[in-house]
Amino acid sequence: MLSENRIPYRRDKTVEPRFFILTLFAILLEIETNNQVAPGDIIKVQLPIGLPPKHFAELYEKYEAFFKGDRGVLEVIYNDRKYQI
Repeated sequence: MLSENRIPYRRDKTVEPRFFILTLFAILLEIETNNQVAPGDIIKVQLPIGLPPKHFAELYEKYEAFFKGDRGVLEVIYNDRKYQI
């Protein structure tokens, strides 16, 4: 569930699934502003993910694996609508 509470800074956000879930919420909010999505559409998403230069060499592979993953198509229900991402 979303809240107004700030999450404390985490250098490595791949250790907690809530950061993926927050990203998923942002994707769904963006999709809802786009009226070109029809029921049954599979939505391909590319995320422009950035890291601070200091952490890039150490974390970029973890972030790529975390957000890309091998999840395949995610089926999500948001605001009583079913999305395939």
